[in-house]
Amino acid sequence: MEFTFKEDGVATVTFVFDTLEPTQSNLALVNAYNDNIGFLKAYITERNGHHFFAIEYYLYEAPNEKNAVNTLISMVKMLTGDRSKQFLLPILNLTR
Repeated sequence: MEFTFKEDGVATVTFVFDTLEPTQSNLALVNAYNDNIGFLKAYITERNGHHFFAIEYYLYEAPNEKNAVNTLISMVKMLTGDRSKQFLLPILNLTR
């Protein structure tokens, strides 16, 4: 998990999961996640020559770090909610 907080009130939370190759079928699952879960952004990223599945959330108005941490807690709840899991679990079953 990566968490950044900037003085201008923008906070970003990124969960980086295991490796996931950018195949057509994997990208279709990621796109289905994004189409159905609008508050989180899923994508496949490349780091050090390996592809990883990631989910990101932007908070544009975090007046302080405490607010940003509370938002992180809410994001984890969204990520583990039933609707999110419906589209997330098929992707995670393919990660290595």
